[in-house]
Amino acid sequence: MAFFWPWSVHAPLNPLEALAKLTEWPFRTEFDGTSYRADDLPWTYLPSYLAIKVPEVVLLGILLAIGFGTAAVWRRRSSSDLKRSLSVMTVALSVMVPLAYVFAARPAIYNGMRHFFFLMPPLFALAALGLDRLWCATERRPRWIRAAFAILLVGAAARELTTMIDLHPHEYVYFNALIGGPAGAYRNYEMDYWSNFLPEAIEQLDRKIRAEYNGKTPSRTYTVAVCNAPRALDKLDIPYLEITYDWRTADFIVPTTNNDCDQYADGRTVITVERDGAVLGIVKDRRSGMTAQGQSKEPRIR
Repeated sequence: MAFFWPWSVHAPLNPLEALAKLTEWPFRTEFDGTSYRADDLPWTYLPSYLAIKVPEVVLLGILLAIGFGTAAVWRRRSSSDLKRSLSVMTVALSVMVPLAYVFAARPAIYNGMRHFFFLMPPLFALAALGLDRLWCATERRPRWIRAAFAILLVGAAARELTTMIDLHPHEYVYFNALIGGPAGAYRNYEMDYWSNFLPEAIEQLDRKIRAEYNGKTPSRTYTVAVCNAPRALDKLDIPYLEITYDWRTADFIVPTTNNDCDQYADGRTVITVERDGAVLGIVKDRRSGMTAQGQSKEPRIR
């Protein structure tokens, strides 16, 4: 923990302080098209995100694991079966206990399910177990059934790999087909909450402005406002772009579409960063003569 989270060891009680703030912070989060306070969410919030954020084949595997596990309860077990069942139960409890805590304590949760990504490894392990049990069951069936199952698994893996390539480097905005992928989740669920689109958007903005100066470095400084992650400009090191916190005077605003931040101010949209039908972020030009969609009036700030 200290290696990946140095702040946690700066003081002995820092982890507990972080836990207290995390579970009480009244942040706002988006769920099924509605904005909620993070400490006042419907009980379906986390289960729903789990259902739409993992591949469909994993959901199938989990259902199979539950089915085979339930069937095993009614059968006699040898000592080896009991030992295996205890191992499976240990993995299952690593998923069930955190979920039970969420249902009982109703802590603050926001940014989708990012604070519960630790549930992914045991969930995938259980899914693999369910798929493996079904694979073993096909041994007693005609060969074409096992071949069809193998093709299904290979096809599912290839599809997920292709999806990750399409989303790169924004893989974390993945949603499965139950919600219609990222396009279906757009404006309804949390997506690019870290504003990971910013480097791509700023690089495109750099090329656009340089094109206005015939490929040369601009002779003046342009101010840029963002919803969050303002230090993205520092990493890109574009000397003529300067971060500002005053959206009214900004030459450009580069907002994420997460939680509708892009709708807080007018301006002419000149750059769009999109993946799989979902717009992750945009660049709006607010310079004089380039105001809201070509209008002559001053761009609006909400």
